[in-house]
Amino acid sequence: AVVSTQSTGIDVCMFVTSCAVLLDTLIEAHKRGIRVRIVCDDMRISGSQFKIADAGLAVRVDNSQALMHHKFVVIDGRVLMSGSYNWTASGAAYNRENMF
Repeated sequence: AVVSTQSTGIDVCMFVTSCAVLLDTLIEAHKRGIRVRIVCDDMRISGSQFKIADAGLAVRVDNSQALMHHKFVVIDGRVLMSGSYNWTASGAAYNRENMF
């Protein structure tokens, strides 16, 4: 797993974050003491952002009229994952997405 018990930080910049499995993974990491910070597009705020904010994770939105269309994750300041993959159920199950 990319996120291990030795991980210290996860920074997520994601256009859409609504995939329950991935969000639950971030919440569990936060509960284990891993710093988790998330930036998402303000036009795509959904119940999932409130769920992770209620769990104590740092969630910020871009507050811009333009789309914040980035999709990347940085783990421990040294592992970068980037690609077209939006964290949605459709992105995980149906779309042709990538993450490197």
